[in-house]
Amino acid sequence: MSSANSFRRQRSLHSLLVSNFALTFFILICIGYYITSSIVFDGNQFFENFVNLHDHDVYLMNIDLVRGGDNLFELANDKGIASIYLFLSQIFPFLVTPDMALLAFIFNCAILVISYKVYGNITYELSLGLVAKLSFFVNLSFLYFAQLINKDMATILIFLFCAYAGMRGWHWYLLLLIPFAAFVRIQLVIFILVFIFIASAKKISLRFWVVYIFTSLLAAYLSVYFSIIGEDSLGDGFSAYLVNLNNDHLIGYLLFNPIRVLQFIFDAYLSFDFFTESGTIDVSKILRLPQLLLLAALTPYFYILCTRWRIYSKSVARPLVIVVLAYTCTWLMNPTVNARYVMLVTPILVLLGLYVRSTRRHV
Repeated sequence: MSSANSFRRQRSLHSLLVSNFALTFFILICIGYYITSSIVFDGNQFFENFVNLHDHDVYLMNIDLVRGGDNLFELANDKGIASIYLFLSQIFPFLVTPDMALLAFIFNCAILVISYKVYGNITYELSLGLVAKLSFFVNLSFLYFAQLINKDMATILIFLFCAYAGMRGWHWYLLLLIPFAAFVRIQLVIFILVFIFIASAKKISLRFWVVYIFTSLLAAYLSVYFSIIGEDSLGDGFSAYLVNLNNDHLIGYLLFNPIRVLQFIFDAYLSFDFFTESGTIDVSKILRLPQLLLLAALTPYFYILCTRWRIYSKSVARPLVIVVLAYTCTWLMNPTVNARYVMLVTPILVLLGLYVRSTRRHV
Protein backbone atom coordinates (compact mmCIF):
# COMPACT_ATOMS: atom_id res chain seq x y z
CA MET A 1 0.00 0.00 0.00
CA SER A 2 2.80 2.40 0.93
CA SER A 3 4.69 1.54 -2.26
CA ALA A 4 1.57 2.31 -4.31
CA ASN A 5 1.19 5.68 -2.56
CA SER A 6 4.86 6.39 -3.12
CA PHE A 7 4.50 5.61 -6.81
CA ARG A 8 1.50 7.92 -7.12
CA ARG A 9 3.39 10.72 -5.37
CA GLN A 10 6.37 10.27 -7.69
CA ARG A 11 4.11 10.24 -10.72
CA SER A 12 2.32 13.36 -9.50
CA LEU A 13 5.66 15.12 -8.87
CA HIS A 14 6.87 14.12 -12.33
CA SER A 15 3.71 15.51 -13.93
CA LEU A 16 4.07 18.75 -11.98
CA LEU A 17 7.71 19.16 -13.03
CA VAL A 18 6.94 18.48 -16.69
CA SER A 19 3.97 20.84 -16.58
CA ASN A 20 5.95 23.68 -15.01
CA PHE A 21 8.87 23.12 -17.39
CA ALA A 22 6.52 23.27 -20.39
CA LEU A 23 4.97 26.51 -19.11
CA THR A 24 8.38 28.08 -18.47
CA PHE A 25 9.64 27.01 -21.90
CA PHE A 26 6.57 28.44 -23.61
CA ILE A 27 6.95 31.76 -21.77
CA LEU A 28 10.55 31.88 -22.97
CA ILE A 29 9.30 31.36 -26.53
CA CYS A 30 6.84 34.23 -25.96
CA ILE A 31 9.74 36.41 -24.82
CA GLY A 32 11.70 35.44 -27.93
CA TYR A 33 8.68 36.29 -30.08
CA TYR A 34 8.35 39.63 -28.29
CA ILE A 35 11.99 40.50 -28.95
CA THR A 36 11.71 39.36 -32.57
CA SER A 37 8.56 41.42 -33.09
CA SER A 38 10.53 44.59 -32.43
CA ILE A 39 12.84 43.60 -35.29
CA VAL A 40 10.46 41.91 -37.71
CA PHE A 41 7.80 44.61 -37.49
CA ASP A 42 4.52 44.64 -39.41
CA GLY A 43 4.63 45.86 -42.97
CA ASN A 44 8.12 44.59 -43.88
CA GLN A 45 8.77 42.87 -47.20
CA PHE A 46 8.63 39.29 -45.86
CA PHE A 47 5.98 39.07 -43.14
CA GLU A 48 2.55 40.45 -42.35
CA ASN A 49 0.48 40.19 -39.16
CA PHE A 50 3.48 39.25 -37.04
CA VAL A 51 1.61 41.19 -34.36
CA ASN A 52 -1.85 42.79 -34.29
CA LEU A 53 -0.52 46.30 -34.81
CA HIS A 54 -3.78 47.73 -36.20
CA ASP A 55 -5.86 46.98 -33.09
CA HIS A 56 -2.99 48.01 -30.83
CA ASP A 57 -2.87 51.46 -32.42
CA VAL A 58 -6.65 51.81 -32.00
CA TYR A 59 -6.34 51.00 -28.29
CA LEU A 60 -3.46 53.47 -27.87
CA MET A 61 -5.64 56.16 -29.40
CA ASN A 62 -8.43 55.26 -26.98
CA ILE A 63 -6.04 55.37 -24.03
CA ASP A 64 -5.28 58.97 -24.96
CA LEU A 65 -9.02 59.68 -25.22
CA VAL A 66 -9.76 58.15 -21.81
CA ARG A 67 -6.79 59.98 -20.29
CA GLY A 68 -8.29 63.18 -21.67
CA GLY A 69 -11.62 62.48 -20.00
CA ASP A 70 -13.53 60.92 -22.93
CA ASN A 71 -15.31 57.95 -21.33
CA LEU A 72 -18.30 57.82 -23.67
CA PHE A 73 -19.69 54.28 -23.80
CA GLU A 74 -19.60 52.46 -27.14
CA LEU A 75 -20.82 48.99 -28.12
CA ALA A 76 -17.37 48.23 -29.55
CA ASN A 77 -16.04 49.21 -26.09
CA ASP A 78 -12.47 49.93 -27.13
CA LYS A 79 -12.38 52.43 -24.27
CA GLY A 80 -12.94 49.57 -21.82
CA ILE A 81 -9.66 47.80 -22.53
CA ALA A 82 -8.03 51.25 -22.81
CA SER A 83 -9.22 52.01 -19.26
CA ILE A 84 -7.70 48.76 -18.00
CA TYR A 85 -4.31 49.65 -19.46
CA LEU A 86 -4.50 53.20 -18.21
CA PHE A 87 -5.14 51.78 -14.73
CA LEU A 88 -2.25 49.31 -15.06
CA SER A 89 0.08 52.07 -16.25
CA GLN A 90 -0.65 54.02 -13.07
CA ILE A 91 0.05 51.01 -10.84
CA PHE A 92 3.18 49.89 -12.72
CA PRO A 93 4.65 53.11 -14.15
CA PHE A 94 8.10 51.49 -14.41
CA LEU A 95 6.72 49.13 -17.10
CA VAL A 96 5.28 51.91 -19.24
CA THR A 97 6.89 52.59 -22.61
CA PRO A 98 5.57 55.05 -25.22
CA ASP A 99 3.88 52.23 -27.15
CA MET A 100 2.74 50.28 -24.03
CA ALA A 101 4.19 47.12 -25.63
CA LEU A 102 6.12 45.93 -22.55
CA LEU A 103 3.20 46.44 -20.16
CA ALA A 104 0.86 44.65 -22.58
CA PHE A 105 3.28 41.75 -22.96
CA ILE A 106 3.66 41.21 -19.21
CA PHE A 107 -0.11 41.54 -18.62
CA ASN A 108 -0.89 39.09 -21.41
CA CYS A 109 1.71 36.60 -20.17
CA ALA A 110 0.23 36.80 -16.67
CA ILE A 111 -3.18 35.98 -18.13
CA LEU A 112 -1.58 33.16 -20.14
CA VAL A 113 -0.15 31.59 -16.96
CA ILE A 114 -3.51 31.83 -15.17
CA SER A 115 -5.27 30.39 -18.22
CA TYR A 116 -2.92 27.40 -18.21
CA LYS A 117 -3.59 26.77 -14.53
CA VAL A 118 -7.36 26.85 -15.14
CA TYR A 119 -6.91 24.63 -18.20
CA GLY A 120 -5.00 22.16 -16.04
CA ASN A 121 -7.74 22.21 -13.40
CA ILE A 122 -10.29 21.41 -16.10
CA THR A 123 -8.24 18.43 -17.32
CA TYR A 124 -8.17 17.20 -13.71
CA GLU A 125 -11.96 17.48 -13.42
CA LEU A 126 -12.28 15.57 -16.70
CA SER A 127 -9.84 12.88 -15.44
CA LEU A 128 -7.55 13.54 -18.39
CA GLY A 129 -3.80 13.08 -18.12
CA LEU A 130 -0.67 15.14 -18.55
CA VAL A 131 -0.75 14.97 -22.36
CA ALA A 132 -4.18 16.61 -22.38
CA LYS A 133 -2.90 19.34 -20.10
CA LEU A 134 0.08 19.97 -22.37
CA SER A 135 -2.26 20.25 -25.37
CA PHE A 136 -2.70 23.85 -24.21
CA PHE A 137 0.59 24.71 -25.90
CA VAL A 138 -0.45 23.39 -29.29
CA ASN A 139 -2.32 26.67 -29.69
CA LEU A 140 0.53 28.79 -31.03
CA SER A 141 -1.88 31.69 -31.48
CA PHE A 142 -1.01 32.38 -27.84
CA LEU A 143 2.30 33.75 -29.14
CA TYR A 144 0.31 36.26 -31.21
CA PHE A 145 -2.15 37.06 -28.43
CA ALA A 146 0.67 37.65 -25.94
CA GLN A 147 1.88 40.65 -27.93
CA LEU A 148 0.55 44.21 -27.73
CA ILE A 149 -2.80 45.35 -26.36
CA ASN A 150 -5.64 43.03 -27.26
CA LYS A 151 -8.83 41.53 -25.84
CA ASP A 152 -8.14 37.95 -26.87
CA MET A 153 -6.10 36.56 -23.96
CA ALA A 154 -8.59 37.87 -21.40
CA THR A 155 -11.47 36.46 -23.46
CA ILE A 156 -9.91 32.98 -23.51
CA LEU A 157 -9.37 33.14 -19.75
CA ILE A 158 -13.03 34.01 -19.18
CA PHE A 159 -14.14 31.09 -21.38
CA LEU A 160 -11.94 28.68 -19.44
CA PHE A 161 -12.98 30.08 -16.07
CA CYS A 162 -16.68 29.76 -16.95
CA ALA A 163 -16.14 26.12 -17.92
CA TYR A 164 -14.30 25.38 -14.67
CA ALA A 165 -16.84 27.29 -12.57
CA GLY A 166 -19.61 25.25 -14.21
CA MET A 167 -17.84 22.01 -13.31
CA ARG A 168 -17.52 23.11 -9.70
CA GLY A 169 -21.10 24.34 -9.49
CA TRP A 170 -20.03 27.95 -9.15
CA HIS A 171 -21.84 29.32 -12.20
CA TRP A 172 -23.87 31.89 -10.21
CA TYR A 173 -20.62 33.36 -8.87
CA LEU A 174 -19.73 34.25 -12.46
CA LEU A 175 -21.92 37.32 -12.01
CA LEU A 176 -19.00 38.77 -10.04
CA LEU A 177 -16.91 38.50 -13.21
CA ILE A 178 -19.22 40.76 -15.23
CA PRO A 179 -17.59 44.13 -14.30
CA PHE A 180 -14.20 42.95 -15.57
CA ALA A 181 -15.78 41.28 -18.61
CA ALA A 182 -17.60 44.51 -19.47
CA PHE A 183 -14.27 46.35 -19.69
CA VAL A 184 -12.85 43.69 -22.02
CA ARG A 185 -15.77 42.99 -24.39
CA ILE A 186 -19.49 43.79 -24.08
CA GLN A 187 -20.07 40.44 -25.79
CA LEU A 188 -18.52 38.74 -22.77
CA VAL A 189 -21.23 40.13 -20.51
CA ILE A 190 -23.86 38.59 -22.78
CA PHE A 191 -21.81 35.39 -22.94
CA ILE A 192 -21.67 35.06 -19.14
CA LEU A 193 -25.40 35.70 -18.78
CA VAL A 194 -26.17 33.16 -21.51
CA PHE A 195 -23.85 30.62 -19.90
CA ILE A 196 -25.55 31.00 -16.52
CA PHE A 197 -29.01 30.86 -18.12
CA ILE A 198 -28.26 27.59 -19.92
CA ALA A 199 -26.18 26.06 -17.11
CA SER A 200 -28.96 26.55 -14.57
CA ALA A 201 -31.38 24.46 -16.67
CA LYS A 202 -31.83 20.70 -16.43
CA LYS A 203 -32.17 20.41 -20.21
CA ILE A 204 -29.79 22.37 -22.41
CA SER A 205 -31.58 22.18 -25.76
CA LEU A 206 -34.69 24.22 -24.98
CA ARG A 207 -32.81 27.10 -23.40
CA PHE A 208 -30.25 27.08 -26.20
CA TRP A 209 -32.96 27.63 -28.81
CA VAL A 210 -34.53 30.38 -26.72
CA VAL A 211 -31.15 32.10 -26.53
CA TYR A 212 -30.45 31.52 -30.23
CA ILE A 213 -33.70 33.19 -31.28
CA PHE A 214 -33.29 36.08 -28.84
CA THR A 215 -29.64 36.84 -29.70
CA SER A 216 -30.29 36.50 -33.45
CA LEU A 217 -33.14 39.02 -33.33
CA LEU A 218 -31.23 41.32 -30.95
CA ALA A 219 -28.18 41.29 -33.22
CA ALA A 220 -30.41 42.08 -36.20
CA TYR A 221 -31.96 45.00 -34.32
CA LEU A 222 -28.54 46.34 -33.31
CA SER A 223 -27.23 46.05 -36.87
CA VAL A 224 -30.15 48.15 -38.11
CA TYR A 225 -30.43 50.83 -35.42
CA PHE A 226 -26.84 51.10 -34.16
CA SER A 227 -23.68 51.63 -36.20
CA ILE A 228 -21.60 48.75 -34.84
CA ILE A 229 -19.63 47.98 -38.00
CA GLY A 230 -19.17 50.43 -40.84
CA GLU A 231 -20.32 49.59 -44.36
CA ASP A 232 -16.71 49.66 -45.58
CA SER A 233 -15.84 46.88 -43.13
CA LEU A 234 -18.80 44.75 -44.23
CA GLY A 235 -18.03 45.02 -47.92
CA ASP A 236 -20.61 43.75 -50.40
CA GLY A 237 -20.60 40.02 -49.59
CA PHE A 238 -22.82 37.74 -47.51
CA SER A 239 -22.45 39.81 -44.32
CA ALA A 240 -23.69 42.91 -46.15
CA TYR A 241 -26.58 40.89 -47.61
CA LEU A 242 -27.67 39.81 -44.12
CA VAL A 243 -27.53 43.38 -42.82
CA ASN A 244 -29.76 44.44 -45.71
CA LEU A 245 -32.13 41.58 -44.94
CA ASN A 246 -32.19 42.71 -41.32
CA ASN A 247 -33.06 46.22 -42.45
CA ASP A 248 -36.17 44.86 -44.13
CA HIS A 249 -37.31 42.03 -41.86
CA LEU A 250 -34.90 41.59 -38.87
CA ILE A 251 -34.55 37.87 -39.72
CA GLY A 252 -31.21 37.75 -41.54
CA TYR A 253 -29.26 36.25 -38.65
CA LEU A 254 -32.14 34.09 -37.42
CA LEU A 255 -32.36 32.28 -40.77
CA PHE A 256 -28.76 32.26 -41.90
CA ASN A 257 -26.63 31.95 -38.75
CA PRO A 258 -26.02 28.23 -39.42
CA ILE A 259 -24.37 29.25 -42.70
CA ARG A 260 -22.34 31.86 -40.81
CA VAL A 261 -21.04 29.11 -38.50
CA LEU A 262 -19.73 27.31 -41.58
CA GLN A 263 -18.21 30.61 -42.74
CA PHE A 264 -16.30 30.94 -39.46
CA ILE A 265 -14.97 27.38 -39.77
CA PHE A 266 -14.07 27.86 -43.44
CA ASP A 267 -12.32 31.15 -42.70
CA ALA A 268 -10.28 29.47 -39.96
CA TYR A 269 -9.11 26.71 -42.28
CA LEU A 270 -8.25 29.27 -44.96
CA SER A 271 -5.27 29.86 -42.67
CA PHE A 272 -3.53 27.08 -44.62
CA ASP A 273 -3.32 29.61 -47.45
CA PHE A 274 -0.86 31.79 -45.57
CA PHE A 275 0.70 33.62 -48.52
CA THR A 276 -0.77 37.06 -49.16
CA GLU A 277 -1.50 38.56 -52.57
CA SER A 278 1.73 40.55 -52.33
CA GLY A 279 3.76 37.38 -51.74
CA THR A 280 4.45 37.96 -48.05
CA ILE A 281 3.73 35.43 -45.30
CA ASP A 282 0.81 35.98 -42.92
CA VAL A 283 2.36 34.86 -39.63
CA SER A 284 -0.92 34.90 -37.71
CA LYS A 285 -2.27 32.22 -40.08
CA ILE A 286 0.77 29.99 -39.66
CA LEU A 287 0.41 30.15 -35.87
CA ARG A 288 -3.16 28.83 -36.15
CA LEU A 289 -2.20 25.69 -38.05
CA PRO A 290 -1.12 23.32 -35.22
CA GLN A 291 -4.35 23.93 -33.30
CA LEU A 292 -6.46 23.57 -36.44
CA LEU A 293 -4.72 20.29 -37.30
CA LEU A 294 -5.41 19.01 -33.79
CA LEU A 295 -9.08 19.93 -34.12
CA ALA A 296 -9.21 18.18 -37.50
CA ALA A 297 -7.78 15.04 -35.86
CA LEU A 298 -10.47 15.26 -33.17
CA THR A 299 -13.32 15.60 -35.69
CA PRO A 300 -14.47 11.95 -35.31
CA TYR A 301 -14.97 12.56 -31.60
CA PHE A 302 -17.09 15.64 -32.25
CA TYR A 303 -19.26 13.37 -34.40
CA ILE A 304 -19.53 10.94 -31.47
CA LEU A 305 -20.47 13.87 -29.23
CA CYS A 306 -23.35 14.73 -31.56
CA THR A 307 -24.58 11.15 -31.88
CA ARG A 308 -24.45 10.63 -28.09
CA TRP A 309 -25.65 14.12 -27.25
CA ARG A 310 -28.03 13.10 -24.44
CA ILE A 311 -25.26 11.30 -22.59
CA TYR A 312 -22.55 13.91 -22.91
CA SER A 313 -24.91 16.81 -22.18
CA LYS A 314 -25.32 15.30 -18.71
CA SER A 315 -21.66 14.40 -18.16
CA VAL A 316 -18.89 16.29 -16.38
CA ALA A 317 -18.12 17.88 -19.77
CA ARG A 318 -21.51 19.61 -19.77
CA PRO A 319 -20.05 23.06 -18.96
CA LEU A 320 -17.69 22.75 -21.94
CA VAL A 321 -20.67 22.11 -24.21
CA ILE A 322 -22.46 25.12 -22.71
CA VAL A 323 -19.42 27.36 -23.27
CA VAL A 324 -19.41 26.38 -26.95
CA LEU A 325 -23.16 27.01 -27.28
CA ALA A 326 -22.99 30.35 -25.43
CA TYR A 327 -19.99 31.40 -27.51
CA THR A 328 -21.80 30.47 -30.74
CA CYS A 329 -24.90 32.50 -29.89
CA THR A 330 -22.92 35.48 -28.63
CA TRP A 331 -20.24 35.72 -31.31
CA LEU A 332 -22.78 35.29 -34.10
CA MET A 333 -24.12 38.67 -32.97
CA ASN A 334 -20.99 40.15 -34.56
CA PRO A 335 -21.70 41.09 -38.19
CA THR A 336 -18.17 40.22 -39.35
CA VAL A 337 -16.56 36.81 -39.84
CA ASN A 338 -12.97 36.50 -38.65
CA ALA A 339 -10.83 33.38 -38.12
CA ARG A 340 -9.25 35.04 -35.07
CA TYR A 341 -12.56 34.77 -33.24
CA VAL A 342 -12.61 31.01 -33.86
CA MET A 343 -9.24 30.62 -32.14
CA LEU A 344 -10.72 32.05 -28.93
CA VAL A 345 -12.89 28.97 -28.33
CA THR A 346 -10.51 26.30 -29.67
CA PRO A 347 -9.02 25.49 -26.22
CA ILE A 348 -12.53 24.53 -25.06
CA LEU A 349 -13.12 22.49 -28.24
CA VAL A 350 -9.83 20.63 -27.77
CA LEU A 351 -10.73 19.73 -24.19
CA LEU A 352 -14.15 18.55 -25.32
CA GLY A 353 -12.70 16.43 -28.10
CA LEU A 354 -10.08 14.88 -25.81
CA TYR A 355 -12.72 14.04 -23.20
CA VAL A 356 -14.95 12.30 -25.74
CA ARG A 357 -11.91 10.43 -27.04
CA SER A 358 -11.06 9.16 -23.56
CA THR A 359 -14.62 8.13 -22.66
CA ARG A 360 -16.12 6.97 -25.97
CA ARG A 361 -15.91 3.28 -25.05
CA HIS A 362 -17.55 3.74 -21.65
CA VAL A 363 -20.70 5.68 -22.55
